[in-house]
Amino acid sequence: MSSSSKKPGGKSTGTAKSARTSAKRDAVSKDASKRTATGRSRTTTATGRPSAKTTGVGRPRIRATHSEGAGPEGRVSDAEVARRRARAKASVRSLGDRPAPKRQLPPPPPKRESVGPRGGRKSGTPQASPSTAAQELALAIAAAGLDKKAVGVEVIDVSGRVDYADYLVIMTGTSDRHVHAIAMGIEESLKKKRTVPLSVEGLGTATWVLMDFSDVVVHVFQEDSRRVYDIEGLWMDASRLSVPVGPSGPTS
Repeated sequence: MSSSSKKPGGKSTGTAKSARTSAKRDAVSKDASKRTATGRSRTTTATGRPSAKTTGVGRPRIRATHSEGAGPEGRVSDAEVARRRARAKASVRSLGDRPAPKRQLPPPPPKRESVGPRGGRKSGTPQASPSTAAQELALAIAAAGLDKKAVGVEVIDVSGRVDYADYLVIMTGTSDRHVHAIAMGIEESLKKKRTVPLSVEGLGTATWVLMDFSDVVVHVFQEDSRRVYDIEGLWMDASRLSVPVGPSGPTS
């Protein structure tokens, strides 16, 4: 009896196995051929043109603009350099021929007049001539200082020169107590005329007392402080009022 057994149908078992093996081999070869064909088709473009991978030919290089007029070795010839320089000079010359645009300056802002506290117009320059009331007030302050034995009394007309006062009244006391007494005497004398200062500064040390009566500013110094600040020297060119010498000043 042979090694291959026979089936009832008459075919041997070894023949059936060899047929199956050859069928599998054929199926594997067909599958490999299909995969190879699919890989080749992917290398082509959508329009059917072969790609650089399949043909081995690359894309053409882009020609740069600076390579215009270059020789075979990439160097620009002298003629090309001269042509470029002439073209650049012509462009610069054409720009120089154009007139420069004229710039129009904006118009100046209108001048505004300052408004006073009561709605009236206030000029930028101080008042040219002082009022009669300011002059009488300055003489009354000078007389009150003389009543308290003040020395070196001066009344300086600063109208038209500054905007904070019309007159400066300057006087000197011999000590801090004397300066304090002069300031208090001026304030008490003017209270009788229903006039009070807007502010009084320096009474604590009494080396320089400043009293503000709006149109008249009073400076009561000790001798050393008056020499240091030298206010009358700053207004050497200003006019002075004659101070009446007597126990009482002019009556209003």
